[in-house]
Amino acid sequence: MAINMFLYHMSFFHSFIFFLPERDYLGRRIIFYRPGVVDPMSPTCGFDVLTLTTLAYELIFDDEENQIRGVIHLSDAKGIRMPHFTVFTPQYLSLI
Repeated sequence: MAINMFLYHMSFFHSFIFFLPERDYLGRRIIFYRPGVVDPMSPTCGFDVLTLTTLAYELIFDDEENQIRGVIHLSDAKGIRMPHFTVFTPQYLSLI
């Protein structure tokens, strides 16, 4: 069961957020988000997004070059609907 959940989270991670192989002209790492692939109706949606985003930052800032040069964020808004805006409510954010 735990292995299946791990595989699910990793497949979700690779479709929701990933790092582009090239850097920008200033040498910054590019983080690309696709929030439209997230199911906002899932009861664990906010937790999954927060957990995987935290994991992504842990991975990217483990590299010293990224710490020095920085990162930039790009997002593809395709597939975003109104329920996506209800995932991070003020009540949820107060728990962080």
